[in-house]
Amino acid sequence: LRLRPLVPDSVTLVSESGIRTPDDVRRLTEAGIQAILVGEALMAAGDPATTLAGFLEAAHPREARTA
Repeated sequence: LRLRPLVPDSVTLVSESGIRTPDDVRRLTEAGIQAILVGEALMAAGDPATTLAGFLEAAHPREARTA
């Protein structure tokens, strides 16, 4: 995230590691990261569908979807 200001807006930023919670997703989204890889988090989750739903909600809160 420290390098984010150095990357042009035309470049798609992908976070590939360390994403385990909806708070991680929220922090990355707020920093301008446009894509994330969460395979390990989903594989380790007891309920991958619920984990994915939490990640999606963190990235796209309902308030933003209905505004």
